Amino acid sequence: MRATARLERGDRLMAAPRPMGGTLLEVRDVALRFGGIVALDGVSFELEEGQILGLIGPNGAGKTTLFNCLSRLYTPNRGDILFEGRSLLDRPPYRIAEIGIARTFQNLALFAPQSVLDNVRIGAHAHSRSDFVSDTLRLPWARRQETAVSETAWSLLHMLDLADVALADRRRGGRELRHSHDAVARRADDPHRLHRSRPDGRPHGRKPRQGRARAARIRS
Repeated sequence: MRATARLERGDRLMAAPRPMGGTLLEVRDVALRFGGIVALDGVSFELEEGQILGLIGPNGAGKTTLFNCLSRLYTPNRGDILFEGRSLLDRPPYRIAEIGIARTFQNLALFAPQSVLDNVRIGAHAHSRSDFVSDTLRLPWARRQETAVSETAWSLLHMLDLADVALADRRRGGRELRHSHDAVARRADDPHRLHRSRPDGRPHGRKPRQGRARAARIRS
């Protein structure tokens, strides 16, 4: 396994076998302090294209802090983060999705009372090139783009068996449905890399086999 790291307070990295391909993400000696608290200390690893890597550790070990650095919500005090060979540290958070990085959150980032379908459509915003005037006037190219986004959203909902609730308020259903919905919304962004906070091996109430099958469809 090429992915290696020095992590504090019991954190560890677990990676699937590395496929042939170039390095997609490289974290170099990242450190972050909050006053006198050391949240990250010398974290280094590489993630190859097509590889799945898991970060495991107890509460307070710095897992979410590392995700926040990768998402550019935090800026490390030391080190660098490279995505496809380019540093992320000079890029603001609102420009992360457009280069192919998406993230789900432990606290779901969904919009209410928009429907499930609308929330998934919002996930594709990074690939939208429309503007206020074009959308208001319903110009032909803007309508074509809107149709393409809707088709992508519907295909993702069918893939994860959520089509039957596509037009429902996103608050309908239990936590499992909302977590799946959140993952689909991020998948609509067509990312090269998807961060998932606590991607449960056994989603709430769902059998392990069903959970693994759904995770495999998200990955594909």
